Amino acid sequence: MPITFKNGGLILASVMNPMIGILSCHCIHMLIQINELAVEINGKTTPLDYHELAEFAFTVGPLLFRPWARKARYCVLVAIACTQIGGCCVYYLFIGTNVQKLLSHMFGAEKSPSKEACLAMILPIVIVINYIRNIRRLTFLSTISNFLQVAGIAIILYNPWPEFPDRLPKIGEKIPQFFVSSLFIFEGISLSMTLYKTIDKREKFSRPFGVLNVGLLLIGAFYFGLGFIGYACYGSTVEATITQNLTGSHINNTVQVLYALAVLFTYPIILYVPIQILWPIMERNLRTKLIVGDGVLANRTTLIIELSFRTGLVLFTCEFVI
Repeated sequence: MPITFKNGGLILASVMNPMIGILSCHCIHMLIQINELAVEINGKTTPLDYHELAEFAFTVGPLLFRPWARKARYCVLVAIACTQIGGCCVYYLFIGTNVQKLLSHMFGAEKSPSKEACLAMILPIVIVINYIRNIRRLTFLSTISNFLQVAGIAIILYNPWPEFPDRLPKIGEKIPQFFVSSLFIFEGISLSMTLYKTIDKREKFSRPFGVLNVGLLLIGAFYFGLGFIGYACYGSTVEATITQNLTGSHINNTVQVLYALAVLFTYPIILYVPIQILWPIMERNLRTKLIVGDGVLANRTTLIIELSFRTGLVLFTCEFVI
């Protein structure tokens, strides 16, 4: 978050970051309302997925757009998959960078492994943790991740801060980069739709004081405060993540470990969305063309292929950032 203040400037980022968060929340509410309407019209009991909702909107929309319904479905599928996998690449790079900096503090810059070596070192751990297929277990990991982030921010705030720079630009020179980084932080539409579909009490999700509003408010306030303080303290020298500005003391090394673990536990949740989109399509083709029947052997073969598919996605994110 501090990088958004660096790119946008102190005043612009302070005004636009909350507005982007509110706009993101409003868009999610609109999607949920449309989803409820689509379920009512279709007479179904299960909410539609994001891509199914796009197809439905084109199907019942103006006559001019109805022939494009199927294409809209696949466009949304590709867009969500690319967005989420791209986010996983950023998360993977964050973990590797923090591990590399931690090892650099422990063993010295000359003896520590390179960033590429650190990215390769964490690969087996990331692969194994992405074998978790149950969303409820992933939610438990997300809870642990939240506690780790809270502990990390508490330690950061406890640290003595450098003096605030006398002058900071009110309006930054990298406005496009500001919007990109801010949208990446608040973008949660695809994951929110997945959570809405899987939770038991959906009526509590979009209430005024429901899961969506309270969650985004807490997350937005948390990141805004951290970003503002980080930029106010480090100014133009602030890194993409504030952990990169911390000195090599033992307590700051602890912060880097906490945040690396927090992002590691969040990674499979982000990757869950493209897996839920792409794997059912692959599974249907496998069962119709390669795997016959629904016996134990067929199910075991399908499981092995699914785990291989998950491994391939993780390998792709690793290769992309290297």
